Amino acid sequence: MSKTQSVIFSKHEFNITTARKWLKDNNFKYSGKLRKTSNYYSFRQLNPAQFKKFRIKKIDEGILLILGFT
Repeated sequence: MSKTQSVIFSKHEFNITTARKWLKDNNFKYSGKLRKTSNYYSFRQLNPAQFKKFRIKKIDEGILLILGFT
């Protein structure tokens, strides 16, 4: 079974405000650990240390989920 470890937004499609609104509207955490790279915003949902492997799933244009598996 998988759980969402992080939600990642493309900076080309979203800014921090629109990403947080999407997270809130879709029942994800939107405050807490935010990581910024040159191209993405990554919002941590769960600590990665609790998972053994990960997969990336594209769910919409500019939105990726990092799925963790135990």
